[in-house]
Parts: sequence; C-alpha cells; structure tokens
Amino acid sequence: MSNDRFKFRTPVFIGDIFKKYVYWDAEDGRPTNIEMFGDSPTAFCCGDDEQCLGLRDKNRNLIYEGDWLLDNNNNKHLVMFLGSPASFAYCKEEDTRYACTFFQKNADKMEIIGNVHEQGVK
Repeated sequence: MSNDRFKFRTPVFIGDIFKKYVYWDAEDGRPTNIEMFGDSPTAFCCGDDEQCLGLRDKNRNLIYEGDWLLDNNNNKHLVMFLGSPASFAYCKEEDTRYACTFFQKNADKMEIIGNVHEQGVK
C-alpha cells in the first residue's frame, strides 16, 4: 500500500475566502497554527483535514477528499468519505442527492479539475 494514503491537507481561509492548502503526513503530525499561518494565526482559520486516497489521476496528481474529478464523459464527480461503509467514493450530483461509486481501478482515467473550496468548479 502506498504511503501517500497517510498524507493529509488542511484548507486555510481568511474569513470565508479559501487561500491555500497546508500539506502534511501522519508520521510528522498536523502542523501547529504558527507553522501554518506565521505570526498572526488569528487572521486565519482552517477547515476540516482532508485525507489523500493514495490514488493518482491521469496526470499523476494525488487525489484527496474534496477534489472534483472529471471523467472521460465530461461528468464531474466529488470525492467524498462515506461513513457507512467507511470508504472513499466519487459522487455525481443528481438533483438534490449524490450517486456514489466506490473507487476501483478507474481513478487514473479521471482528472482533478479543482476542489470544493475553489470558486466556480462545481
């Protein structure tokens, strides 16, 4: 199994505006606020940590929870963690719900086109 599976990213915001991700791995532990934000951590806030799936898209980029993927048919899918069963899936929005498929061997045929924090991706 790939060590990439134990990588994480934390979204950083100023107010409600997404600024960047801070990347880290489980071995080193989550960075402190000072490590992430410098001398003025109160100006920033961060969202929930997002885990790497240990899979790569067709451009060899690591796929994380919260990424938007584009398939060969130009359908957009959101990478989500489903609590039951505990697993990552890619989910296509259909009306007011998501139709989800569990990852198998097709991640390398999709392309990351953004993430849930970037404007205009959905």
